Amino acid sequence: MSPNDDAFIYIHGYNVPFAEAIRRTAQIAFDLNFQGAPIFYSWPSAGKFSKYIPDEASIEWTIPHLVKFASELTSRSVANILHLIAHSMGNRALARALEQASRGNKRGSTVKLNQIFLAAPDIDAGVFRQLSSDIIASGERTTLYASSNDLPLAMSQQFHAYPRAGEGGSNIIAIPGMDTIDASNVPSGFFGHSYYAGTRTVLSDMYELVKHGEPPPRFGLKEINKGMERYWVLQP
Repeated sequence: MSPNDDAFIYIHGYNVPFAEAIRRTAQIAFDLNFQGAPIFYSWPSAGKFSKYIPDEASIEWTIPHLVKFASELTSRSVANILHLIAHSMGNRALARALEQASRGNKRGSTVKLNQIFLAAPDIDAGVFRQLSSDIIASGERTTLYASSNDLPLAMSQQFHAYPRAGEGGSNIIAIPGMDTIDASNVPSGFFGHSYYAGTRTVLSDMYELVKHGEPPPRFGLKEINKGMERYWVLQP
């Protein structure tokens, strides 16, 4: 039984073995000062940089298992509020799972899906736009963190020949009903792919959302208008 009546599910990305997923979940819970129940969903990543293509197969395979896991969790859990955090390739499974849950229109759970965090999503930008309405409709608020300094996403873009949803800069995605935050200004290390959990700046923004649920503008966010669309730049 957790001190609070909320929980979060963390879904890791590519090249993440089981033990590392455990450590990352614990780290996120600690840094967010999360008083609820931290839960992680571990899909069978090969845990190697060279195993990108096998991981792509595994993330597709795990989608129905994630749907079943989330359904059983919400039907049996004593938590009333659930947050979702997905990173990198894990966003592919989460997006498809939310699509199935939304279109299945299942009832029977009293758990409220609150904050949905999509960190550096390695998913085709066009596919993401197609799925965005189901993602947005699933929770109270959806936040997308993107960066133009994300080397693995840049490599994925070259490999797939199409933009990824987690790219910043000119390819950044801004969708009504979803808060897109460009974290390109945040120090992110050499690979720049784990900035969401490796920097106090992004974690502080996530903390504010989990704690208060307030929409932008929040502290450290600068509004940018892109035609008829709007996104936010995170200041370090």
